[in-house]
Amino acid sequence: MGLSGAQICPTGVMPSPCAGSGADGRFSLSLEEGTVSLQARSLGLGPSFAPTTFSVTVTAAGVDIGDVVVAQYGTITGIVRDANGSPFAGTLVATCLSCSPVWTDASGHYTLTNIVPGTITVHAWTQGLPTPPWYPAAATLTVGSGQAVTQDVTLVRGAVVTGLITNPDGTPVPSGTPVVWQLTSPSFSQGNTVATDANGRYATPALAGGSVVITAGGTAVGARTVSAPVAIALEQTYAVDLQLGAGGWALGRVTGDGGAPVPGAAVIINGLPQVTTAADGTYRLAAAPPGSYTLTVRPPFGSSYGVVGRLVTLVAGQGTVTDVSLAAGGSITGTLTGPAGPVASAGISACAVPAMTPCGGGFTNAAGVFSIAGLGAGTYGITTTYIPNAQPPFGGASASPVVVTAGGVTTQNLQLGVNSSLGNAGGTVLPGGTISTQGEASVASPLAVAVRSPIQTSITITEGVPFSMANVTLLGQAIELHSAAPAPAAAPFVVTFTVDSSAFGGVDPLTTDLRRNGELVADCAADAGTTATPDPCVASRTLDAAGDLVVVARTTAFSVWAVTAPSSPPFDVSGFISPVRMGEVNAAKAGRTVPVKFALGGDQGLDVLAEGSPSSRAVGCTASATTVVAVQTAEQSALRYDADADQYTYLWRTSSSWTGCRVLTIRFVTGQELEAVFRFS
Repeated sequence: MGLSGAQICPTGVMPSPCAGSGADGRFSLSLEEGTVSLQARSLGLGPSFAPTTFSVTVTAAGVDIGDVVVAQYGTITGIVRDANGSPFAGTLVATCLSCSPVWTDASGHYTLTNIVPGTITVHAWTQGLPTPPWYPAAATLTVGSGQAVTQDVTLVRGAVVTGLITNPDGTPVPSGTPVVWQLTSPSFSQGNTVATDANGRYATPALAGGSVVITAGGTAVGARTVSAPVAIALEQTYAVDLQLGAGGWALGRVTGDGGAPVPGAAVIINGLPQVTTAADGTYRLAAAPPGSYTLTVRPPFGSSYGVVGRLVTLVAGQGTVTDVSLAAGGSITGTLTGPAGPVASAGISACAVPAMTPCGGGFTNAAGVFSIAGLGAGTYGITTTYIPNAQPPFGGASASPVVVTAGGVTTQNLQLGVNSSLGNAGGTVLPGGTISTQGEASVASPLAVAVRSPIQTSITITEGVPFSMANVTLLGQAIELHSAAPAPAAAPFVVTFTVDSSAFGGVDPLTTDLRRNGELVADCAADAGTTATPDPCVASRTLDAAGDLVVVARTTAFSVWAVTAPSSPPFDVSGFISPVRMGEVNAAKAGRTVPVKFALGGDQGLDVLAEGSPSSRAVGCTASATTVVAVQTAEQSALRYDADADQYTYLWRTSSSWTGCRVLTIRFVTGQELEAVFRFS
């Protein structure tokens, strides 16, 4: 018996001449001579069957190919279970990672329909980030024509890291000692803390594959924190024992007038937890690796004492006694003036030379007067750190040496230099000092620059210098920095560029480029610490409270610098690809997931979608009714790339409440877009 209502079309021919089968299943099709591939597919007018492809050789006399047997769709049903054998509800199941999935029900059951006969792989995975301890799994089976096949899938158990934490002397650490794990996988990172048991042992939860760093610290005297990285894979258990390192520690007593104890003083070594002196003035810091450190004692709030710094040397397994005697704090006062008179609301910083204590600071009042109190006796350098936008165009100011005595008041006035263009600055900068243009970027002057120098040198900043590069968009303006001497790579100049939000022009500011002499500046290496590695390098890109872009760079030398729009070349966009059709209204069922496919000319990574993309908006179902009703943003976690097909697929999960027509828009980071119209029922 023939099959009516089928459509037979040549494959790979555009436009494709097609024919339909009659009541007896026969069809007639006019084709050029030669071998041609034909496909029979259902039009939905008769029984549903899987697309069937076959080849025929056409001659001038024509050819009767006889009977064509079409395959019926198959069905796959089953249960998704975790590694313990329990049904797992809410799992996504599909025949490929880029196909439209179904969800398992409360009992873990799933059903996949319209399966083309052949060898099929069923994939099961959880939505979004993996849900420990279960991770994606797959099963391969064969489905025959019209066959209903059962295939259960068991999710994979995660990796576990366990081990023993011991003190430097080999004894187990106490129960409850924190152990931190930090996991980095190809698609995400996460971390948390577990505690040791009574035997000093720990165990992480089940983790995804990747690289994990285990970090442990202890409370034993002289025990310092240690870490160990380990590569992990699913379904494996790893043993990582850690013995806390033998460090040195600082301890002592802080006293004041007449040798009286000073309780509540903060004792600080950078990189260690801050401690506060006890009622008798004593303190003990946590252990640190052997070496030389700066120990800072900051008096209690409201005290008249000054900040004190000491150089201490720590030895493994030993405590270094460092008693500190506080004296009355001194202060630096003065008036900041510019070409138009006193400068109000300007920031002033005072830093010890050498830098044994944290810098002090303050702001000028309405009369331009500043006062920086609570300074320990010693030599300081003072410099402007902030100049309000409202002031006339001038650069920063600094002065050194400024001698501070215990309980004394040192007067040091500052005079801002006059410059020909807004924001320019110049002068001698002390070690640890900063020279800057205006403190805030603005519409009138969209780029503000501050340079912190590790050495004493003369620095000039010139804004608005010429800059021109093909296909490169400048944000704000270019600046030229000049220093009389280079800085060492281990202690480089730190340059902070602040770009006003008005200069972004629709560009995502966190994707911008920094250029020196036109060349892109790379990000600092992960293990660079505070060095310029590579030289120069970008240490961070952030947005401040005003929404302005702040780029921090490290460099040993200066030249012409510019912040520019990202230089991403356009993608070779093609799509949408079947099943979504461009230029037509696509039928879709509300609440179902639609696989939206496109190509970008190769694997461009998964960070190809612009912020807020994809999005959809409701429109009328006729060209004359396109009023925007609402906008909803889809999640990007469903984006996948199939290397074999060289296609991206976005699994667009629609809302069950949608009716009528909507336009789906996918916008890429290059600014290119794809749009398609859907009618929901």
